Amino acid sequence: MSINEVFPHPTVKQVIFQIRFPNLFAMPTLVGEYQTKIMEKFPESSLAQMSTVLIAEMGPGAKLEPPPNLPEPGVVPVWQFSTPSGVKLDVLQNSLALHSTVHKTYRHPSATERFRDLIQYAVTPFLQVTRVPLLARIGLRYVDQCPVPPGGSDGYRRYYSTTFPLERFPLEQAAGMQFRCTVRRGDCSVNLKEALDLSGQGPTMQLDTDAYRQNVKASDYLQVTDELHDLIVREFEDFGKAPFFEHMRRPVEKP
Repeated sequence: MSINEVFPHPTVKQVIFQIRFPNLFAMPTLVGEYQTKIMEKFPESSLAQMSTVLIAEMGPGAKLEPPPNLPEPGVVPVWQFSTPSGVKLDVLQNSLALHSTVHKTYRHPSATERFRDLIQYAVTPFLQVTRVPLLARIGLRYVDQCPVPPGGSDGYRRYYSTTFPLERFPLEQAAGMQFRCTVRRGDCSVNLKEALDLSGQGPTMQLDTDAYRQNVKASDYLQVTDELHDLIVREFEDFGKAPFFEHMRRPVEKP
């Protein structure tokens, strides 16, 4: 199957987009011009500070080699912008990130709120102002809160092509399970997490899919983001089965 619809009951709870680039020491002088270009959709703004701490386990005689593109330990400024609907935009000297809990589609033509449109609105003027030629990393992440159907292991397998070893560890005997992996998909990578919690008042299952690509021409950012989205969709399709998608297609009950 191929998902090409906006579900009445979508499971997506958060969408995050991020670009990373080398530290821009001129950012404090550039962010004001950038703000004027996005103010129509991001009218609310603030300046915060974030502490950065580098923690590493060092053996005898070992030399500390910090990861690339990491700010020096200390306090760094965070320019924060937001839309009236609550979408957050964070700008640092080495990254830009969008956090949304309101978008339910990336680019479906029938929708009025598309996450792709907001990415383009925020990133294109940023690249024009900063003139960053190369992006160290582009990432797109979807966090879904999925239903846990009744019926124990059999019910769970009816909804999902799960990674859990249910033959050895049946849901009927479990309080929680978690699976993580990172896989290559062509020039991109995908971090996958399936996490099940049966210990609370109600069972919850979180599907966390984080796709990214490194070393991208800034001019190609939107094309690459489209590719990352298509990867996430394919992982979602491979994970869910027909009863799961039918669950999301349930009609919205009238009040």
